[in-house]
Amino acid sequence: MEERGHRLWRQAQGFAMYLTLVGYLAVVLYPMMWLLISSARESQELFTAKSPWGLPEKYTLNAQELADRDRRLGDDAGKILLEVRVQGVSALHLDQVTAEGGDVVAVQREGAHSFVIRLSAALDKPVTVASPPGKLTFTLSDMIAGKVARSADGLLSASRKVNTSERLVMARNYVRAWRDGKFGKYFFNSVFITLTTLVIVLGAGTMAAYVLGRFRFRGAKPVLFYFLAGMTFPAQLALIPLFFLLLKLGLLNTYPGLILVYAGSSLPFTIFVLTSFFQTLPNELADAAAIDGCGEFSTFWRVMLPLARPGVITVAIFNLLGIWNEYLYALVLTTDEKIRTLPLGLANLAINKQYDTDLGALFAGVVIVMVPALVAYMLLQRHLIRGLAAGAIKG
Repeated sequence: MEERGHRLWRQAQGFAMYLTLVGYLAVVLYPMMWLLISSARESQELFTAKSPWGLPEKYTLNAQELADRDRRLGDDAGKILLEVRVQGVSALHLDQVTAEGGDVVAVQREGAHSFVIRLSAALDKPVTVASPPGKLTFTLSDMIAGKVARSADGLLSASRKVNTSERLVMARNYVRAWRDGKFGKYFFNSVFITLTTLVIVLGAGTMAAYVLGRFRFRGAKPVLFYFLAGMTFPAQLALIPLFFLLLKLGLLNTYPGLILVYAGSSLPFTIFVLTSFFQTLPNELADAAAIDGCGEFSTFWRVMLPLARPGVITVAIFNLLGIWNEYLYALVLTTDEKIRTLPLGLANLAINKQYDTDLGALFAGVVIVMVPALVAYMLLQRHLIRGLAAGAIKG
């Protein structure tokens, strides 16, 4: 009975632990799931939706919404700008395309028997498109509604050309966020600065940590404490000195200036973690490598560094997340938009969309910034757990 009671108690403890983990997971995932769903909604739907978890009520634009959008792009009041795909059985002569009741803005060939016409015309006024040997009459309102028009002789047929980015609400939010927030340049800057900084930090940090963790020499502890002191120094206190230092060196608003600042702020943590990790590796491995004729650098590069891979990946993940999401240094040390990173682009987008009440595009911008770091973490989480577990054990 007593053993059965202990077994039931352990099962109850295990159930309570899993229940707690499930609750914690739900609390953590709730804002992320809400963010993803909200990025797929129109802004007005965020305030009118009955449930925050329901899928968007519509993924496509209706005829009136398409007309309103195209009218804003029109060249004259009361006219709209529209793209119509026309298919025929005969070869197309681009210079012989005419439109009665509308203005032909541009004609583009799509294939041997199809082309796209950009028309400017009134919404419900009939437009006749002629191209030898056929003639086709339709209204732009029918094209907006997705109706297909055919000529009397059957030689020509027409339908509106709609891109996926125009029809999918989710894609439209992400397109607006990418375009209005200028995320293309910001994304490149963040990727380039983050990867370059990681290469510098991991290269210098692993070698410094190897020396401090494996060798005993006078001044080793003061040097280690000197690096660790960098972890206790507030970043806010270094902003003004760093600004004037980079200004005098001519590195303000440059990639090297921001990369050097990020590398210097990331090195203390990298050396702190990897020093403890290298201390856990057996000395016999280094002695065996020396017997086989390896020098110090060969021992480090061929033997010790591969063994320290979980620790290296661990600090790489933490540094990647920190550099990717860093905002303060980039805000103060860069005034040129050509150098600025994604967090600054997201901040500018938040300011603009807050006044435009375009919350769908704002949430889409948050997802764009969040996804790369989240994917990197998910791919490397196994090494992260192994590195943390190995670094916690010494000897």
